Amino acid sequence: MRDYRHNPYRRSSWTFNNKTLEECLEKNEYLKNIRKKLMNKKFNK
Repeated sequence: MRDYRHNPYRRSSWTFNNKTLEECLEKNEYLKNIRKKLMNKKFNK
């Protein structure tokens, strides 16, 4: 991955990959939170 950073032709794809990676992580956190809430509701009943 490090090599691509210094290569101008690959830089755009590198940033794109970073962006999608971050979005995936955010989605995972979001899903985790939803799951927690659902579990809490189950336990509260």
